[in-house]
Amino acid sequence: MLKIIFENGEVFKSENIYDSKWNEMPDYPIKSIEYKITGHTRSVILSGYDSYNHIVEHFTVMNNMMAGVSKIVLMAKKDNKVNRIIFDFLKRYVKEDVVEYGKEYNEKSVTGWKNGMVGQTPKKEII
Repeated sequence: MLKIIFENGEVFKSENIYDSKWNEMPDYPIKSIEYKITGHTRSVILSGYDSYNHIVEHFTVMNNMMAGVSKIVLMAKKDNKVNRIIFDFLKRYVKEDVVEYGKEYNEKSVTGWKNGMVGQTPKKEII
């Protein structure tokens, strides 16, 4: 589940892990982003960053007979650094790291960044 709270108080939700509708949400500054992985009891909440993004990797095996999500990468940028939380479902781990902006995914930049609230103190919560 993806839940976005915007600076103006509006809320955007998506329950679909395969298509979060990220590119269809309003273009307002993001106050916070909450991500809850289906089947898990905890959520990750990020707030206070300059911008946000996420990537969902899919896999397909044997001519579409089996498919699923292999990895979710949550990203939050502050200044020139990108904080990443990586959920790798195939290798069964969660990893956090910080990379340089422009090298956030396989050492390359990604598109789709959404504006956050500049000048805030970054905060990460796992609840």
